[in-house]
Amino acid sequence: MSTDLTHLFTRQQRLDVVLPETISVVGVGGIGYWVALNAAMLGVDKLVLYDPDTIENHNRNRLPLAEEDVGKNKALVAREYVQRIRPDCTVFALPMAINEISMAQLDGFVFICTDTLSSQGSVRHYCVENNIPFLRLGYDGRHLTMENRETMDGVFSVEDEPDDTAQYTIIPSYVLTPQLISVIALTLCDMNVWRGFPARKPTIDISGNIFHIGQAILSGEIFSQELRYPDRLSNGVQMLGPNGRRIRI
Repeated sequence: MSTDLTHLFTRQQRLDVVLPETISVVGVGGIGYWVALNAAMLGVDKLVLYDPDTIENHNRNRLPLAEEDVGKNKALVAREYVQRIRPDCTVFALPMAINEISMAQLDGFVFICTDTLSSQGSVRHYCVENNIPFLRLGYDGRHLTMENRETMDGVFSVEDEPDDTAQYTIIPSYVLTPQLISVIALTLCDMNVWRGFPARKPTIDISGNIFHIGQAILSGEIFSQELRYPDRLSNGVQMLGPNGRRIRI
């Protein structure tokens, strides 16, 4: 049955949303799933999704998945859900580990959402070497990180697993955090902070706790000074870090 998509974006046309035509998402088990789904709903034309893992029941506490999705490949499931909403969106699902061969398929803006340091490092290195814009997105419970450093130094540490096989644990996990990170990440794209890339490479380094952000909103501190971006073409963005201080991007 054909689907009429004529009026799908009627309500956001006046927003003049600016997003890359193509987005690659490496790791679609949590944040990456929301990035892919939200990007498709915002009108991105092409998605490239990487993930060798399968859906487990604990994934369903933060993703809108059905019980029958358990055991299926994450990239294939993400493609299925995206195309239920956007059958006109081109989605390549790569149910494989990221490596030198599969990285050749990376296209457009890259979101690094994997849960191992080794895969994050290899994709980061590939993007830096090939002048590809990227963001690494991560979270642990209510704490979020978002950065595009050229090296992994100081990104985070895992005391009990100090080598490059370090990986996030299954818990803690909170349903709101990956959604919030995906919205912020796509908003940065919509603000066009990568305008002029690669000559202009904005440095993103955000670390925060959603309770701290909520506390700042309740106290009014988030509005304590004039915002630096009256529109998306401005050169500055400000957010709050875990200590309540402002982080300039």
